Amino acid sequence: MLDYYDKSGKPIDMWEFARLHSDHEYKRIGYDEIGNKRVSTVWLGLNHAIFPETPILIFETMVFSGVDNWEDEHMQRYTTEEQAIAGHSNICEILKVTEEF
Repeated sequence: MLDYYDKSGKPIDMWEFARLHSDHEYKRIGYDEIGNKRVSTVWLGLNHAIFPETPILIFETMVFSGVDNWEDEHMQRYTTEEQAIAGHSNICEILKVTEEF
């Protein structure tokens, strides 16, 4: 069974998931371009936790290399929107200082 959640972590049905997932403003948590990297943080809505006993993972930050290249260089998943916002900010700060990932 697939587990769908809104941004607050409340379980929702697939119809509500589909409605929210089509709203780009709702999905986007953060987006930054730092040097030749793109940092994107989004609400996934679908639980990506591997084991049932672990917390839900419904947000994701990805770092992509190159302006014309969407190759994935780093990925981090989160349970809450607050964690996703903080994680996005942290990754951006790391990239500004070290250009790593």
